[in-house]
Amino acid sequence: MIMRRSGIARLSLCVLTGLLAVMPAYSVERVATAVRVIYPGQTIEADMVKIVELKREMPNAARSIQTLDALVGKVATKTILPNRLILPSAVIEGNIVEAGQNVRVVYETATISISLVGVALQDGIIGDVIRIRNQDSARIITGRISDDGTIYVSAL
Repeated sequence: MIMRRSGIARLSLCVLTGLLAVMPAYSVERVATAVRVIYPGQTIEADMVKIVELKREMPNAARSIQTLDALVGKVATKTILPNRLILPSAVIEGNIVEAGQNVRVVYETATISISLVGVALQDGIIGDVIRIRNQDSARIITGRISDDGTIYVSAL
């Protein structure tokens, strides 16, 4: 009976040691939070957010945004409440193209490439399909915004 108990104790100690090894370490001490409510679609400015010291360890702290540089200029995708951790999924890059801005419009196939200047009729971020007015013909066309702000148009 004594041998069996020491075996159970040894097994329990091994299991406990294994659990402690896989438990996440929460070393995050500072996180970014909102000063006031930020609504979806709002561009985040420096006076809307602040860095705070954590009073206790929090499981989501390591996944949250920890610097103001990672927030300022981004656009909120959901409502961000004051004094709460801000997760990266709550923000996206700001507009690449703004309405009224001159943009480069490109149509490419394997054999031809056409480039022109147009005027964006809508704001947009990377991947959005927006309307553009051709400056030469005044026709309205649509295209997808690339990461450098170029609008790519495809054939219908």
